[in-house]
Amino acid sequence: MKFYLPLIAVVLLIPNITYAQDPIPAKISGYSSFVATNDIVVHPFMGNTNTVNSTKDVDYSIHFTLKRNTKFYIIRQVDSNSAVLGYVVKVWNYKNNKKSKGNTANRSTNGGKDGKRSEGNTPPDPEELNNLRKSIAHQDSILKLAKASLAKDSLALLSIQNKLTGAQTALQNSSKKFLSSGLTIDAKGVFPLVKSEKGKLVVSKEVIGFMDAQSELKEKLLSGETVADSLRARLLDAGGKLPPLQGSAFEQNRSEYLKAKNNLDKIQASLKMQTTEVQKKKEALNPLFEVLKNALTGLRKAESQNDSDNVDDYTKTKEQRGEVMKAPNDPTSPYATFDELAYVSSWANGWKFFIPANVFSLYCVSIYPSSDKFTWGFLTMPLKLRFDNKNKETGLPAGHFGFEQNLNFGVSFGGKHQFVSTNDISLNYLLGVSVVNVPLNNATDGNPATSAQAVSLSAGLMFQYDKFQIGAFLGKDFTSEHAKDFLYQGKTWLGIAVGVSLFGEGKTTADTEKQNQ
Repeated sequence: MKFYLPLIAVVLLIPNITYAQDPIPAKISGYSSFVATNDIVVHPFMGNTNTVNSTKDVDYSIHFTLKRNTKFYIIRQVDSNSAVLGYVVKVWNYKNNKKSKGNTANRSTNGGKDGKRSEGNTPPDPEELNNLRKSIAHQDSILKLAKASLAKDSLALLSIQNKLTGAQTALQNSSKKFLSSGLTIDAKGVFPLVKSEKGKLVVSKEVIGFMDAQSELKEKLLSGETVADSLRARLLDAGGKLPPLQGSAFEQNRSEYLKAKNNLDKIQASLKMQTTEVQKKKEALNPLFEVLKNALTGLRKAESQNDSDNVDDYTKTKEQRGEVMKAPNDPTSPYATFDELAYVSSWANGWKFFIPANVFSLYCVSIYPSSDKFTWGFLTMPLKLRFDNKNKETGLPAGHFGFEQNLNFGVSFGGKHQFVSTNDISLNYLLGVSVVNVPLNNATDGNPATSAQAVSLSAGLMFQYDKFQIGAFLGKDFTSEHAKDFLYQGKTWLGIAVGVSLFGEGKTTADTEKQNQ
């Protein structure tokens, strides 16, 4: 019998294999994880991912290469008029480790091809590297302070520009009212005469200038000719020079106009000063940016020891790869600091990039990131192997090594460890409880029962590859009323299990806290 056990076990197991429910496919939505199947070009994304609905915040003047096998997760989809334009992504955190070499987002850098520095290439002085890093940190802090000051002044400039718009609107409205009053008023009749040099009472020069502008503007309007803005401005200017005419609608409209004009003049002067200040600070940022960029270049050269044969792919520059660089739209942006580098690497941890939709569909596939979580489901034990144990009460052998085919279902729960893969591969550590039928011995006329209900407790491992699940468990069966007649009461058995909808959670989504592999 023992010789046929393996064959019988396979025959019993195959017809009872049940697939778990289909894993939920990774949707192109927030924080779904993907991997690049080829080197792809990405661009910095400078906007707010909560409000973006176009590619206007993509800086196409700067590009980097996302290396093949780099893992990333999607922050959001960018679309316009139902058309998908692309995706805003963040790479999984890179790790810099000189012991090994890799080319994924979980990569380790390497100064040499075999994990060691090439012979004849003197390692950089640690003190020199430390000083370079301190210098970079210092220059970076200076640049950040300067950019913060520029940002503050830029906000002030934007506020003034907003005020300017309101002031222009107010002046336009008050000008219309003042022009309307100016066209209807009888200036010669309402304004008092003044004494000339000869002592005679005459119309003042201000009134005469206003009347001339008024007459010319009326003539143009009556003839239907186009009225130049300069003629309207002439009447407004002449009206502003007239003496006060208390208590009249003309005086009220003129006061409102003069107030709006003075306010606009002040805002325009303030705008000019603030624009000059912002421009000065922008110009001052360029040398600070160059100093930091040169320091970073020096550090990279020191770390790679100026040996192009030993340069890690991730430290290669665009120049080394023969790529054409454009002038950055904003040379002070953080991305511009690393513009000379060819590949996205550890410097870009937490930074946002844009992948066009057509590139994404060709070279990106969904993946399951590493995760550990609680899982539960239903479990059937189609095969139990029982061992030769003695009955505690009689001391007689409880039975030879044998097997049982049993399709009773139970509930299992425990931990699920998801492996990083494009397939749903996981290992589950489970505890289970179920109700089973067990065979009884010593049936009599008074007790004709040949089987009884028993509680089955188990613990084991379940391996899953996509839909297929199989596991091995150790357990014990316990029955109450017929314990004396059940030869395997409390005895250990080995079971082969097949999951039925064991993993109801479907596909795991990206967990940024678990992606530092």
